[in-house]
Amino acid sequence: MSDPKRLDLSRLPAEGWALWWRQIRAIQRIEFRKNFIGRRSLLIYLPAALPVVLMFLLTVVDNEASGDISRNWGTAQEVFANIYDALVLRTTVFFGCAWIFMNLFRGELIDRSLHYYFLCSTRRELLVIGKYLSGLAVTGTLFTLTTAGAVFFLYYPANTHLLFEATGLAQAGAYVGITLLACVGYGAIFLFIGLF
Repeated sequence: MSDPKRLDLSRLPAEGWALWWRQIRAIQRIEFRKNFIGRRSLLIYLPAALPVVLMFLLTVVDNEASGDISRNWGTAQEVFANIYDALVLRTTVFFGCAWIFMNLFRGELIDRSLHYYFLCSTRRELLVIGKYLSGLAVTGTLFTLTTAGAVFFLYYPANTHLLFEATGLAQAGAYVGITLLACVGYGAIFLFIGLF
């Protein structure tokens, strides 16, 4: 005899899959609006903008001090790598993912609105998947834009032409990809912590 709590995907009709995807998308839309436009999201925009503003200020100061950043291109890339590692990955993405993903369930408990999801005929696994995908969409969008903006200001003053060549696009893609993977990993960890 099979366990009634165990999910048997082999007996699920095609309509079940369509229903599950609709439910996941509905949860994702609701949570995306809450996390991207809601009250709690305002606290994440300032730290997300900090690396872009810092790179802009470094660009302006370095241009005025040295006159030509293309002579110090190796140093500029090394400084950006250190800023990216310390400020973007270890601080902004880490604490931003902690804030967003831990509040997916914890925020619902504080607002006392989690029971509305439980009143719907939605499986709890689908609720977790929908909330995770919405948090990933928010953090992925916000922090990849932060990374792309910071990379743009790295290349902006004198080396904008290098950005659109093969090595510049590869470097920008690598930074954005690392940021997206950090959002995936940190998001999974912090959602798990937020559940318990």
